Amino acid sequence: MRFRYWAAMLLMVWLSFLTATVSAADAGVQISGVRWSRAADAVTGLIKVRLILETSGPVEVEQFVTAMPNWRLVVTLKGVAADNFKIPPSPDASVVTKMSMVKSPKDFTHVVVDFPGAITQDQYKVSTLPADTKNKTPFQVVIEVQKTVKPGDLKFFPGLRGKVVAVDPGHGGSDPGAIGAQGSREKQLNLDLALQVK
Repeated sequence: MRFRYWAAMLLMVWLSFLTATVSAADAGVQISGVRWSRAADAVTGLIKVRLILETSGPVEVEQFVTAMPNWRLVVTLKGVAADNFKIPPSPDASVVTKMSMVKSPKDFTHVVVDFPGAITQDQYKVSTLPADTKNKTPFQVVIEVQKTVKPGDLKFFPGLRGKVVAVDPGHGGSDPGAIGAQGSREKQLNLDLALQVK
């Protein structure tokens, strides 16, 4: 009889611990950081603005664009909480005016990206990158927006004197790029070729 009592008590303690663990897991993922980057191609006039949201764990995303009068990209992060932290300004207001976050009562966080004008589906891309423990990078939600502007006047001169040639393989870290049918990774093939060119 006493054995059954203690067994029942241990079972209750274990169940309460399990419930607490599940509740902690259901508490949601946190947005831990926000950063921007900007790149411009002097020849084509293409400007790319990239917004990177770092999170404490993997998340699912949904997206849609609102049209006139306010062109916006709304990216919904499911089960994600956003603490109050300062959002840095856009690095190029001609591409992205600003970014804000709206917390939903359904435990969603909406990331709202404002544009200065109309935007087409081929001008933006939303993707995710898994956490990379080796390179100590967290899970990331990446929003990339591009716009073409008229390039300035460029003056080219022949030869390599006074010039810097940069070979950039692209991808790397937690971003493998395309993966071939036999498992080959674009980042490794690019790096091998770049090293040969160097």
